[in-house]
Amino acid sequence: MKNPFQSRTKPRGPVFARIAVPRDADPAEKGYAFEQFIVSMFDHESYFTLLEWRSDKKLGKITPLSNCHPDLELEFEFKGIRQTFAIECKYQHFLPAGQFAWAKEKQLSNYRQFALNKNIPVFVVLGYGGNAGIPEELYCIPLAQLASIYIDAQFLAPFRHHNLLQRFFFNTVTNSLT
Repeated sequence: MKNPFQSRTKPRGPVFARIAVPRDADPAEKGYAFEQFIVSMFDHESYFTLLEWRSDKKLGKITPLSNCHPDLELEFEFKGIRQTFAIECKYQHFLPAGQFAWAKEKQLSNYRQFALNKNIPVFVVLGYGGNAGIPEELYCIPLAQLASIYIDAQFLAPFRHHNLLQRFFFNTVTNSLT
């Protein structure tokens, strides 16, 4: 049987959400701008449905359990094949030198448990440089590839999304997001 993804080119088109956020904006505003950018990197008219968008909410120390889950949950559909997956979005103004923590241990544990409970792939999308709404660099890492919270630029290199004008596409054969 022929793999339907072998000759398929990735959908191309403009990315619509390019929201400039001041460098001194609060973290929640930057996070929301980055999430908007990531949501806009999917072709919602043809292939993707946004199922959940969980922006972190809190009142003092009171937070909902959904804050422990990845930010986005999407469903991909192509030729009758459907696959749900989730994305945790993280943005920083610069890519730190050397080894750095991309999350806290508890967050990594929560994302792994979410993937296990839902039986879906989870990806961590890291954005660096530029602006939260218009990052210069973007990396899409399968959660299964993250052995710990500590990573470095060498680890990230193979996961770089080189063309920010090219939308993401989900390959159901390899469960990869490119």
